[in-house]
Amino acid sequence: MESFCGGIAIKRTLFVILALAALCCGPALADTTGSFGGLSWSLTSEGALTISGTGAMADYTAITFPWYEHRASIVKASIGSGVTRIGDAAFAHCKALSDVTLPDTLTAIGQNAFVGCSALEALYIPDGVTSIGSKAFAYCTGLTQIRIPASVTVIPVDLFQGITKSQLTIFGAPGSAAEAFALSARISFEVE
Repeated sequence: MESFCGGIAIKRTLFVILALAALCCGPALADTTGSFGGLSWSLTSEGALTISGTGAMADYTAITFPWYEHRASIVKASIGSGVTRIGDAAFAHCKALSDVTLPDTLTAIGQNAFVGCSALEALYIPDGVTSIGSKAFAYCTGLTQIRIPASVTVIPVDLFQGITKSQLTIFGAPGSAAEAFALSARISFEVE
């Protein structure tokens, strides 16, 4: 009986030591910086993601973008001047993302780019953007205001899929595709 109880005590002690080691050391953290194409990215411990460089972001799937492992902690994304395109699914399901800054050099936003970013409440899309992909803002359930420039001439019907339309206001130019889309989708429109 003594050796049986002694074995349990040793197993408990070993379990506690291993549990503490796992808590203390845990799995290795993924890099919080990286590069892809002509662009680079960095993520601070406060959840601020910065993307810099020149050129277009690559297209991704919802689980292949470079900062995927950190998606739950990203609260802010600043896309630097020189970036011309946000790739497909680049910020998919970054549920804590609430603040996005887009550069004047941006010309396109890929499909599903911000799908499922439920904390995103407002977004200002700059004048140089001419193309916004399908479902780019689908399931951004917190989105209440978005500015779409007159330079965007075609707006996908599923751009705001999964969003309560009565909570959303689109800001844009009179006579623009944004105004026509808002009217047809029964979304509030305001002239900027």
